[in-house]
Formats: sequence, structure tokens, C-alpha cells
Amino acid sequence: MRRALLAGALATLVLAAGASGRPGAQADRDEVTVAVTALDSGFRLSRKSVPAGRVRFAVENRGTKPHDFSIAGRKTRALAPGERAVLAVRLVATGGQEFKSTLPGDVRRGLRGVLSVLERGVKVTRIGRFAEPVFVTALPGDERHLFVVEKRGRVRVLVDGRLRPQPFLDLSAEVGWAGNEQGLLGLAFAPDYERSGLFYVYFTDQEENARLVEYRRSRSNPDRADPESGRLVVHVEQPSGEHYAGMLLFDSEGFLLFGLGDGGLHRNREPMRAQWGDRLHGKILRIDPRARDAGAYGIPPGNPDLGAGWRPEIWAYGLRNPWRFWIDRETGDFYVGDVGEFVRESIDYAPAGMAAGTNFGWPCFEGGLPSTVYGPESCPGAVPPLFEYAREGVNCAVVGGLVVRDPRLPGLAGRYLFADYCGGEIESLRVAAGRAVLQHLGLARLPGLTSFGEDALGRVYVTTLSGAVYRLDPRLAPLPPDRPVTDGRRIFVSSGCGGCHTLAAAGATGTVGPSLDVAKPSFDLVVERVTRGTAQMPSFKDVLSEQQIESVASFVVEATRPK
Repeated sequence: MRRALLAGALATLVLAAGASGRPGAQADRDEVTVAVTALDSGFRLSRKSVPAGRVRFAVENRGTKPHDFSIAGRKTRALAPGERAVLAVRLVATGGQEFKSTLPGDVRRGLRGVLSVLERGVKVTRIGRFAEPVFVTALPGDERHLFVVEKRGRVRVLVDGRLRPQPFLDLSAEVGWAGNEQGLLGLAFAPDYERSGLFYVYFTDQEENARLVEYRRSRSNPDRADPESGRLVVHVEQPSGEHYAGMLLFDSEGFLLFGLGDGGLHRNREPMRAQWGDRLHGKILRIDPRARDAGAYGIPPGNPDLGAGWRPEIWAYGLRNPWRFWIDRETGDFYVGDVGEFVRESIDYAPAGMAAGTNFGWPCFEGGLPSTVYGPESCPGAVPPLFEYAREGVNCAVVGGLVVRDPRLPGLAGRYLFADYCGGEIESLRVAAGRAVLQHLGLARLPGLTSFGEDALGRVYVTTLSGAVYRLDPRLAPLPPDRPVTDGRRIFVSSGCGGCHTLAAAGATGTVGPSLDVAKPSFDLVVERVTRGTAQMPSFKDVLSEQQIESVASFVVEATRPK
């Protein structure tokens, strides 16, 4: 009813059907549409640039001769005057992408141009607030469930984006969380969780020691754990109440890796623990966590033989506090963020197949800086970090992240994300010829950033100690399935008043939008006014997606173009 009233009350600017280029079929959720008008003199595109990814070209021939449209190795048929066609192309390269007509006459006349293909932007979307969240993860292959680990001992579960009122697991009576580095720190689901129902948690107990415990899913409620099913897998006495690390991760062979910090120096000054083979501190351990006759866990084949007296579960060593580490599931490369002591924060790295047995150098090196106390001979074969930065300004502790494999973020594919707990700026790097190539994402700082995680779709999440959990999304946000992208004429109706156009969103509770006080507004001006609003009229930023706003701009520019 409201849509009809709006349409009746406002005189709609007329645009030939399809001129904004959007046919009736719904597009992929990440798709960008470009309206292409073929003229005898050249092509007119509704956009000068597009983000890398899937692009839908809606082509109409308004010339007097046949024309086709070709881009990125694909092309339409030859279109007679007045005919239309749609060409869907995935643009993966950044930079200039040539488009042209391939018909002989058009080639001679030089009907061609260049479309800029840009990195797809990234934004953070808050998905909820929790009690000191420190990690996010998902069930293997399950796109519906998302789990948030809270420092004080609870695991919360979201199903289809909705937070369940009861926690999946509540260990708050067992977890000691008073210290800055204490609490429920890690969670990992067994690769065969759907069948076995097994998962593992890592936490500090009331005596400030570290525990790795196995639990089972409840038989009566799949969204709850059985709190009575706990089985202790590993117990490590902590010399001081710090440097616990806390990451749990199953590798591609189904074995569990978990990190332990060096135990700290607060109460027991044994700085070389990370180099001692009879201690588990300062190590990445690799175990088969299923119960074995000889003990609570087994030793997987392929663990490195580090020599006489070395514990067989040690997989890598020489780490101070490896809070978070990651294995890229596509390449097998290993990354770990190791928190420094006074001056350096480090990202350590080992190519696929090279991490087992690696000595990352602590305490003989802090990052790449040699210790003034312990010579390099005390840390034989130490590997320097891939990347390091100074602990200065707002920086205080590196938070290792993950390698992005979210298909919605092609510009970040294969890049490793990390941040600093105090600084809160998310950074990314890729490895080229063994060196780190850094790229800033340009996102707002998130001080108190505690961890990165991902769901079964590869979407990346960020947790902050203040309670907010965010998801990284494309800046050109996809529309929900029940609200398909439509052309600008259908989204907005416009009342013409000589040299101005007052816009209103059709079906958007009658909201009246900004006035465009020029007869022939540019694309950028329309986007700015519709996004920001004016002093007299509100913004449409929270009413429409960015794709819809850009579609409106294309419509207005085309509708006001001299015919």
C-alpha cells in the first residue's frame, strides 16, 4: 500500500525499460551490475570501476548498427539495434580491464575502453556482544553453527545467526580466569565430530595450571555439551600465572596441535624452558588426543625425532607465548604470532612440511634481535621470524591470526591476517620469495582485539575483550536473498522540480531522501547525497545496501542524460 501511495504521489522520471541494465533474474549475492549502452560512437558504462569478483554486464544496443560487447575473454552475440543481452564475467585481476566490440566495423572504428578492476573493500560487521570473547570457531562442514569462547569459562553457540540462551558448555566453576592471560582459552572440534561428538577445550584451572580436556556432545540436545563427559588429556603445571598460549587446531591428518607458552618468569626464573626437550613449555605440541592404553593420548606418526631426552609430542619449539597459530588449509604453510618480552613482536613462519622440528629461537632471540644474555649457540638452528614490529607507541602484544580463504573476499585470498592487542589495527601479509609483503586493510582500530577465527564458510571473525565480535564482510555488501538487487528506477521514485530531484525509497516506510539540487547530477554526487543525506533530509545509508545506492546513481545519471 505504501509503495502504491508513493508511486501515485510522486511523478516518476521515465527511463526506457532495462536502461539501468537489471533484468528480472536475481543475481549472485556478491555480484556487481554494470549497465552498458552500446552506441555507434562507443560504449557508455554506468561505472568506471568495479571490485574484483563476479560482474554482470547488462548490455543494450542503442545505436543504429549491430554491436557486440567483449570483456575478459567473453562476449555477447551481435546485438541488433534495440536488443539487449547479459554477460556474467568473473574479474580476478586488478588494474585496467579492456572492453570492446569485436565486429569488424567496430574494430576499425576503435569501439573500446578500459574498466578499472579494484580490490574489493572490506568492512567489519558486529554480530553480537559476549563476555570477554577470545575465540570463534565452527563445526567441521556445518554452516549453521558458530561457537564463541568466553574467557570466564563459557562456550556460547549461535544457530543460523541467533544466540541460544543456554551456553553450549559452562566451565565457569572450574576455570580460573582472574589473571590477564588466564581463562578458557581454546576450543577445537574433532574432524569427525558429526559422528563422534568429541571436542577439546584448553583452560587454566583454579590452581593456575593448564588443562586440555575432552568433552562429548549431549545425546539429548545437539546444541549442548555433556558437562559430565570431561576426560583429562593433558595437565601441565605452570611455574607462574602467565604465558599459557592457548590455541587448539586439528591438522589435515586429524591430529591435534596446541600451543604452550614458556611459563613466564614471574615466580620461577628458568628462561631456557622453551629450549629444553624434557619440558612442554614454549612449544607447539602435536598429539592424537583419543584415549590410548598407555595414557591419555597417543603420539602421531610423523612427529619429529629431536633427540635423546626430548618429549615425543613436541612438534616445534623456541616460543615465548604463541597465543594463536594457523595452518593454511590450501598450502599447508604454518604461521604463529609469538608475543615478545620488551621490544619485538613476531610472526613466525614455516612453509608446508617444514614446521616440524623448527626452533623459533626464544630466548636467544626476541624476534630477530639477539639476546645479550643467551648466545645463539644456546638455540641451535634458530629460524628468524617472517615479520616483526617494534613494541612501541600503542603496540603491546601480537595477536596471530589466520589465512583468508573466504570466497567473498578475493582481494584477501591467501593473505595472513594479524593484529596487536593494544593497537587493534588489522594488518595482512603474504609471503613472496620467503619475505613478508605487508598490506594495510584500512579498517578502524579495534583495541583489545583478542583473536581471529572462521566459520565453515571461511568467513573471518574478530573478537575483542570488551565484548564485541565482528565479521569481515565485503564493503560492497551482498543483499539478503529476499531483497534482490533491482534497478534504480524501481528502488527510487523521483519528483522532478526543474533543476532538482527529490528521491524516496520505494517500499522503505516512505522515507524521503536527499534533494539533488542540480539538473544533471554526476554519479559520485548522487552516491554522496544518498549515502550522507542533507541538512534537511535523512541518509539512506541504513535503508539501502551500497549496491542499491550505486544502482540508484546509475538510474539518475542515465535519466538526466541529454537525449
